[in-house]
Amino acid sequence: MGNLFFSLKGRISPAQFQQGAIILIVINFALAMLPLVSISFALLAFPISLLLAWMWFSLWSKRLHDAGKSAWMVLLVLLVSFGLSFAATRLVYMVTGFDQATVTAAAQAAGTDIMGAMKASIEAGKSIVLPGAIAGAISTFIIVFLGNMVLKSDPEENQYGLATEKAVKATIGGQNLMIAGTLILISSLFVLYVYITPQIDEIQGFKSSFLGQLTVFAPPETAAQINANIQKWYIFRSLTALSAALGGLSFMFGAIKAMRK
Repeated sequence: MGNLFFSLKGRISPAQFQQGAIILIVINFALAMLPLVSISFALLAFPISLLLAWMWFSLWSKRLHDAGKSAWMVLLVLLVSFGLSFAATRLVYMVTGFDQATVTAAAQAAGTDIMGAMKASIEAGKSIVLPGAIAGAISTFIIVFLGNMVLKSDPEENQYGLATEKAVKATIGGQNLMIAGTLILISSLFVLYVYITPQIDEIQGFKSSFLGQLTVFAPPETAAQINANIQKWYIFRSLTALSAALGGLSFMFGAIKAMRK
């Protein structure tokens, strides 16, 4: 495992590359979610991210070697990753209606207190933590998939080492199933955030207007509309839960299949 993530020498097969990428994507996703747990924990994500960057570089270098390419081509991978990440970020902003100016304003309000400015920025950006983490995971999955598709494994020994063992069909098939399951799972989370969350806010507003304020009642047509939205919310919640369950099962069976020799 240490050679897989920390060494720049040698070669790894498409299956090994995919397995390592899945591990790093899961770690990246967990780090991206830290602001929802604790601001202090979120500040620890930066030094850990530097370590992860090296691990990604090591992984891509050996995969490029397996295709007979120089590790310097990882710069091209980095360029494509930045482009896709930028597009994903803009999409998240557009879907959620997030304004980057709020983060800037929060940081400026902290004045010369650098640590305070960082904490204020993280706090102001909490609303896009989940969709941002999901978008990041999806864009990284796309890069990994395209990389494995474009980089054909050299079946012979090359200047970087001996030929890697041919990927066992069960292993690569299981890993593909793991990816499919993970994509279904994070897509379900995206649906939860984009559609169901506003409905929850509306339902809470409905309850507040009728139960919290005894003297102020919403018009009947508003109550009917909100009741209809409540029904839609229950339907979407059920469908999303089913989708998430299918994704989890796909991931589990894929993991079992991938571990079989």
